[in-house]
Amino acid sequence: MGAGGELVIAGYRREENTVVHVIDKAPHDSVRSFAPGYQADHWLLQDQLGKGMVACLADPARIVFAYELLPVVRSFDLGSGDLGWTSRIENHHQPVVIHRVRPDGRIGIRRGHSGTEDLVAELHAVTRGYLLLQVARADRGRNRNMQVLSYLVDADTGSGIYMGNEALPPVLSVFESGYVAMFEDPYPRVEVRVY
Repeated sequence: MGAGGELVIAGYRREENTVVHVIDKAPHDSVRSFAPGYQADHWLLQDQLGKGMVACLADPARIVFAYELLPVVRSFDLGSGDLGWTSRIENHHQPVVIHRVRPDGRIGIRRGHSGTEDLVAELHAVTRGYLLLQVARADRGRNRNMQVLSYLVDADTGSGIYMGNEALPPVLSVFESGYVAMFEDPYPRVEVRVY
C-alpha cells in the first residue's frame, strides 16, 4: 500500500517484534519499522497472532493497523511512528489459538474451533478521515453461516459505528469514485461499483 511516495506493508519482523514497515522512496530505500506486535515469549506466537492489515491516510498522515485474529485496531503517525489511538472491536468473537511447549522445547500452535469466530477481513481508507473496517463472522456450527460486519471508523479518534451485516458486500479495494466488491451468491464474482 502506498502513502506519499512510500510503500507501507504489514508483516511480522522478528528482530523487533514490529508489524508495520515503511519503505521510503528512492534514492535511500530505507525501512522504518514500528507498531509493536503481539506480546508473547515465543517468536512463533508473535508471528501467528501479529498478522494483520494496514490502511494509509493522507490527511492526517496516519497508518492504521488491524490485527486479523484480535479485536484491536491502532493508529500511528506516518512520520514518527508514534501511537495515535487504540480501539477495540465490540462484540468480537475471537478465534481460539492453542499453543503448547513440546517435551523437546519446540512450540506447537493450532487453531481451535469455537462456535462463532471473527476475522478482520478488510481495512480501507474510504474518504478523507474515515476507514471502512470489515469483519468476517463465521459460524462453525451446523449451518456454517458467514456474515460480513461493516464498521465506519473515524481516523482521528478511532471511534466507529456499526453499519450492519448487510450494509456492504466484502470490499476488496476502494478508489476515488467507487469500490471493488466480491460476491459469492449464486456464484463467485467481482464487481466494480461507482458512487
